[in-house]
Amino acid sequence: MQHSGGQYGENLAAGYKDFKTGIDAWYSEVSKYNYGSGGFSSATGHFTQVVWKGTKRIGCAKRFCPGSNWTVYICNYDPPGNMQGRYQENVSPPSGGRGGK
Repeated sequence: MQHSGGQYGENLAAGYKDFKTGIDAWYSEVSKYNYGSGGFSSATGHFTQVVWKGTKRIGCAKRFCPGSNWTVYICNYDPPGNMQGRYQENVSPPSGGRGGK
């Protein structure tokens, strides 16, 4: 899988049984996110894009790939998240005590 490289933020997932499972996998990166330092990490980039406060529109799609027998799940985010220097204002600790460091 390869990101589109377009103007939107983008998360990709494959091999999950449905969208919810794929989105849950993106969100599960919350346990690795360091709220104290913020910033981008390849280990938490899906999570931070999902929760990015500044994003106003999200479009998602799925496509079955017959050659691989996988379904690919894609979500695009506008405006995109994961912008350097903007993490503190856009990624807040979750309520209820679940979350990162």
